[in-house]
Amino acid sequence: MKLLGDNNDWFYEIDLLYGREFKLGERFYISGYTGAGIYSRHYNSYNGTKYDLENESFFAVPIKLNLSPMVTSRFAIGFEMQATISNQKTLFTGGLLLQYYHKTKYNRKIM
Repeated sequence: MKLLGDNNDWFYEIDLLYGREFKLGERFYISGYTGAGIYSRHYNSYNGTKYDLENESFFAVPIKLNLSPMVTSRFAIGFEMQATISNQKTLFTGGLLLQYYHKTKYNRKIM
C-alpha cells in the first residue's frame, strides 16, 4: 500500500518581483509584491489506454502579500499569501513566513 499513490504531479515557479513594506503598528508590517514569472507544471494525463507524463510552461503574474508581526527586533513570524495568475491556470497558495532582518527594525529592543 502506498500512502500517496503513484501521483507524479508537481510544479515549479520562477519569479522576478518588486515590492514594498509598510508599517502597520509598532510590531506589525505588511508587504506586497508583484512581478512576472514562469510557471511550469508536470502531471499525469490519461489518454484512454495509459497514463502519460505531460509538461506545460507558461507566463504568470504572481501577487504576494505578507503579514509579519515582529517577535524580536530582528525576527518575524507571519503569514504569506500568493496568487499566481495566468491564462492557463490560477493558483492560490499560503504558508508560514519566517523572516530575519540583518539590521534591527527598532532603535530599542522589543524583547
